Amino acid sequence: MLVSANAVSGPRSVLLDQTPGGTWTNPQTLIIHVIRTNRIPFIQSRASWPLMLTTLSIMAFGMWLPWSPLASALGLVRPPGLYWPILALTLLAYMSLTQVIKVWLLRKKWI
Repeated sequence: MLVSANAVSGPRSVLLDQTPGGTWTNPQTLIIHVIRTNRIPFIQSRASWPLMLTTLSIMAFGMWLPWSPLASALGLVRPPGLYWPILALTLLAYMSLTQVIKVWLLRKKWI
């Protein structure tokens, strides 16, 4: 028997829950750009156009999903307006921390 996520936990918010179309896809997609090069991504090194197109497509899909016809079936609700600036700051912090750790590992010659 299949049980809807709504039947178990009620509607989920992409602000609080890491769903495939919400906050999970964006950080993981952006981290690929940080770890693919020894340089500073987007500043000293740009990815190929297929990777950039894939990244933008995944992020656009994740942003569109709460407004899509699939949202209610997935138990998603539209995020509040404050969600987007918080997400942008979180992504920037996550990418910066990953870059700092990558540089530290490179200097130690561990990667």
